[in-house]
Amino acid sequence: MPQTHRHLKEAPVTDPRTRDDLLEAMRLGCPLCVLIERAERKAIDHFLYDQVNDISQRDALRASRGLCLPHSEMLAEGRSALGVAILSRDILRTLTAELEASGGGSRGGLKSLLGGNPNAQLADRIGPQAGCPMCAEHPRLEAPLFTGLFHNLNDANFAAAFDASAGLCRVHLANGLRAAPQAAGRDLAARQAAIWRRMEAVLDEFIRKNDYRFNEPILEHERDVWRRALQATSGWYHRDGDE
Repeated sequence: MPQTHRHLKEAPVTDPRTRDDLLEAMRLGCPLCVLIERAERKAIDHFLYDQVNDISQRDALRASRGLCLPHSEMLAEGRSALGVAILSRDILRTLTAELEASGGGSRGGLKSLLGGNPNAQLADRIGPQAGCPMCAEHPRLEAPLFTGLFHNLNDANFAAAFDASAGLCRVHLANGLRAAPQAAGRDLAARQAAIWRRMEAVLDEFIRKNDYRFNEPILEHERDVWRRALQATSGWYHRDGDE
């Protein structure tokens, strides 16, 4: 269990803004997805403007061969083309050096002599040698949000808003259950089960009404249920113009 999650059970709630942030984010989808995505976009913009020349940051990004695909999309949508250019040049130089160093087969080593595939070895070397640095930040970003969620679910008004929302996605539900004290975890699981049962009923109606044998209009809350269900089951989130 990550260290961050062990500390979560005893961590006090010190920032009342977390409650308002969670309530606002619930209207858009899984509140953890919404708020972490916002935090990541801010972190990426901060890096591009203020930290792109930081040696330790550059070392980590060379090792990871940049960011994963979702976080690379955030890079592309960022506000600093110069920062992306500097970062991309750094990674390209690293990759090109690996290709050039393999030219005469001198990097094959013992594995090549024993019948290993030098092309496969080269492919491994140009691949990521470390995980995406932004993904590694997820536990740190999640911890105060889970603390705020569990604390505020003791409030009737907050709990009612959570119950009326889509709740958490599968990925953040699993992380939350790992982080939660026993009683809070049971409560969260029961609430989420009720939310998903309601969503299942709406999916039933959406599927039924798409059957040619029925001639009933699809209601407004049914039109995008397939999308909400995809978010719930996969952890996929797209902000759809949310700023």
